[in-house]
Amino acid sequence: MSQSCFSRAQLYRWQRGEQLDRKERARKPVPEETVENAASVVAEFPHFGGRKGQDYMLYHGLGYISEKGYDEIKRNARRLFMQEVTRRNLFPEKAFYEHIRPSRPGEIWAADFTDVTVEGWTFKVPLVLDVFDSYYLGHTVGRRATAALVARPIDQALEATGGQGPERFLLTDNGKQYISEEHGRLLTSAEIVQRRIPACVPQYNGTAEGGMRQFKSVFYNVWDRRKRGGADVEENLLERVQAAVAETVALLNEAIPRPCLGGVTPADVHYG
Repeated sequence: MSQSCFSRAQLYRWQRGEQLDRKERARKPVPEETVENAASVVAEFPHFGGRKGQDYMLYHGLGYISEKGYDEIKRNARRLFMQEVTRRNLFPEKAFYEHIRPSRPGEIWAADFTDVTVEGWTFKVPLVLDVFDSYYLGHTVGRRATAALVARPIDQALEATGGQGPERFLLTDNGKQYISEEHGRLLTSAEIVQRRIPACVPQYNGTAEGGMRQFKSVFYNVWDRRKRGGADVEENLLERVQAAVAETVALLNEAIPRPCLGGVTPADVHYG
């Protein structure tokens, strides 16, 4: 529809079977000063979309521009900016990262969170795993991924280990929840060393990424079975999701054998 030379109303009439009036829409010229003002707004507020950018410019008397026109300027400004950054060779050199593999349970933990969507609502599920055997040490559910939310699985893992953190380090990505001061204070108080993977290389935290995929594939089966069985019909949606997450973690830890572990469950390996 956005690439068509016909108006929206004409396309709706064509959808109803009416004949299209082949009259091409005329492009309205935009003053050069308005384009420059829009580019400056894009530079100052890169998170603005067409609607917010248009409202901001109107409020501050910077000229009128359509939402589609603002988005087009934003795309061009982003492209030109990346060309200039590349030309000046401003990208930092990729940091060296060495893979350290654990030799037994308890040496390295991995933390991450994933999304689950049920009944039109999306919930955040942070998890903490033991890298050696993909054993889920902690889990929780929330509506927003905050530093307080991702801290709960770590607290559960510490409680399960008697307050003893990983022998080497906790591996995370560079999400704002994991690099926040609040999260840093939690790890410092528990004497946990945090090691973050390089940006934009999620495969370096492969245990967590693989654990999230396994978790989601089992979770939706658990959710469907609980829903068909009428479980927790009187509880609210969050409580039902929490119960399904807990059951999923229990199945992954103690009931589903893993070929990579020689056909035994992570709990068999974790507890010897």
